Amino acid sequence: MLAPLGVLSAVDSHVLWIVLILLLTVRCVYELGGGSLAVVLTIISPGFLVTIMQGQVDIFVLLGSLLGSWLLILVKPQVAGLAIAYDVIAERRIDWLAVAFTAVCGVVWFFFMARPESAGLHTQVNITPYPWGIPVGLALFWLSIRRRDKWLAALATFFFAPYMSGSSLLVYSAIGTSRYGRLFAVLFSVVIWALALHWFI
Repeated sequence: MLAPLGVLSAVDSHVLWIVLILLLTVRCVYELGGGSLAVVLTIISPGFLVTIMQGQVDIFVLLGSLLGSWLLILVKPQVAGLAIAYDVIAERRIDWLAVAFTAVCGVVWFFFMARPESAGLHTQVNITPYPWGIPVGLALFWLSIRRRDKWLAALATFFFAPYMSGSSLLVYSAIGTSRYGRLFAVLFSVVIWALALHWFI
């Protein structure tokens, strides 16, 4: 981030970024209700490793979910966008500023995506089970409304996204290892690793 400004070298900037991501991840996990086990499972998760290697920003999506900030969630709506749908349906809340800002960005995005390969967005790795996972996503989202659990809605987003990169698993690892008990945390971590190995090997 800082290397283009000449403030730090590329290496120093990357190290600073890793430290920032680590601190934000630990803070988010504790805010979610997780303990030391959840922290360890999250920082050894494939999503965290991909995030620090590639300098991705998925942690800000999780931070936005914690703060109720639609703007941060909409940094990558394919990661936790159903948390916004949960706000509208369960909480009757609409962030009109975020809606207006996103509409403007959507117009820009439309032209940007006209030639995705030229924009540097071409990749052969996609980790989502779309469209086969949509029934699972629907069930999770319905359960999130029934139980008034925004985090289930965030997890449900995974099954609706047509495309997602490995770094986005950081958000799901943090939620899955923090919200539903220690046994579930361990099992969830194993499943995430099994899926990651399946996708990347």
